[in-house]
Amino acid sequence: MMHDSTYDVLNQILDSDEGIRFAGFVDRNGRLVMHAYHDGIEPLLTEKEAQKSTFLTTLKMTMREPFEEKLGKVEYSLTVYEKVKRLTIPVKKQGLLLLISTERSADHERILEQKVFPMIAAMR
Repeated sequence: MMHDSTYDVLNQILDSDEGIRFAGFVDRNGRLVMHAYHDGIEPLLTEKEAQKSTFLTTLKMTMREPFEEKLGKVEYSLTVYEKVKRLTIPVKKQGLLLLISTERSADHERILEQKVFPMIAAMR
């Protein structure tokens, strides 16, 4: 069950930077449970394509877990496409993944360090 505070965090993340196109929370089954697009953004994927992509992203993140004992916990995963960047951030305390899509030109490290990580600190 999503709490109002989770919804608030999602909206704060989305509103924190013009370079953020999309933000959403995904459960352990790869189901997008809450998401939103920045005002004026036209989604690049259909709803069905987005769900498939979300499922595969969850699967990839799950496949990294066996290596955390030796490598340390995953802080985030970055995929750079020609048109966008996609960030996947584990929020394990909640059993969720946070997915963020940014413009290709966005400074994802600044967005994560200065905006996203502080906003989700209590959730992690």
